[in-house]
Amino acid sequence: EIVTNNQNGIIVKKGNLNELERTAIYLSNNKELIKRLSKNARKTAYKFSWKICAKKHERIYNHLYKLQRN
Repeated sequence: EIVTNNQNGIIVKKGNLNELERTAIYLSNNKELIKRLSKNARKTAYKFSWKICAKKHERIYNHLYKLQRN
């Protein structure tokens, strides 16, 4: 999962409009929570950037290539 509840986002049940409404109101009254969630969400998003993903894939390919040569 990319979103971890109360760490980098808030997860609400699909189709539960009451829960979505309560969560939106709760967030609108908790600016510090919004700041924390936003900061953590940016960190999480960075892990999935093209640059990071490309580097990870390159390492895997290089490792597999070396294994094949041996």
